[in-house]
Amino acid sequence: LLDSQNIAAQTNYADTLILQGKYDLAEQYLSNIINEEMKLCEAYDCEYMIANTSIKSKESIKWHLKNGYKIVGYQGASVYTYLFRMQFKHPSKYDNDIYIFFNKIFSYIYMILVWNPNGYNRLWVKIIKRIFF
Repeated sequence: LLDSQNIAAQTNYADTLILQGKYDLAEQYLSNIINEEMKLCEAYDCEYMIANTSIKSKESIKWHLKNGYKIVGYQGASVYTYLFRMQFKHPSKYDNDIYIFFNKIFSYIYMILVWNPNGYNRLWVKIIKRIFF
């Protein structure tokens, strides 16, 4: 089994391949990574797997959806990203489409309010942090 650092390194390489337009090779890497992650999840009896990818990365989004992930929310960090989840154990609140719908709405609003598209906090967040933290 691969360890989590190895998986992260391969995922970063796959992202680089996607940016270079080498989608077939990236898909091979991502498939291998998912298989290894699933083995790790089996070994540790995980309930789910989480992944994220840039909102602008259309090929990666298609790949995640095709391979059993659901979009369950949004995140802002270095870029705006979709948050994906692959559920192994059922039932879960993430089996409920209404819950996912509202989670997407609230996480999107939070992302837009707190983060700029370039990954930096918005001015009002910086001011609040400076005052209180």
